[in-house]
Amino acid sequence: MFGGKGNDIYIADNLLDSAVDVASSGNDEVRASVDFKLSSNIEKLTLTGEQPIDGTGNALDNVLIGNDKPNELKGERGNDVLDGGKGNDVLSGGEGADKFVFAAAPSSVLNFDVITDFSSAAHDRIVLALDVFADFGGAGKIGPDAFKAGPGVVKAAADGQFLIYDTTTGALYYDAEGPDGGNPVKIAQLGLSDHPVLAWSDFVIIG
Repeated sequence: MFGGKGNDIYIADNLLDSAVDVASSGNDEVRASVDFKLSSNIEKLTLTGEQPIDGTGNALDNVLIGNDKPNELKGERGNDVLDGGKGNDVLSGGEGADKFVFAAAPSSVLNFDVITDFSSAAHDRIVLALDVFADFGGAGKIGPDAFKAGPGVVKAAADGQFLIYDTTTGALYYDAEGPDGGNPVKIAQLGLSDHPVLAWSDFVIIG
């Protein structure tokens, strides 16, 4: 498939499908129901369908969006945005300052993601949708009181501590009910064997 100039949308439903575009010719998107890797000059990949499939970016600043099944998304180079959607996804930003988006209702069993390569030093960010994580009350960066991290920490110690990070296991939890409430929900696993340092400034809320 060749789009040429303008903003193009390509539909890929076969592993042999490919999409080719020219440089600086608009914002182009592939909507794929099969495993797909973006070729040069295409910015966005959206995974569709009802099967667990994988998507890979290129050297541009890509937007990679998963479907409702488990996906593996790889940004490679560029400052990428990775949104696994529903399902237990594996997200790898690669080089650049990447954003890992959580915009679907979290579930410790059915919907939590593994972020393999988060790096504060590379200016990666974890982005939370306000309509899902409503306790934050507004868009923007969270405050230091909304985040707690430490070895073996799996629950809020004070009201308003909504994000909990266990530095031993790399598990990130959302605790909407505070120290006197129910069980926190695991929303992400950071790192497979080594777990990165996280700070409150690594999080952004979008409305």
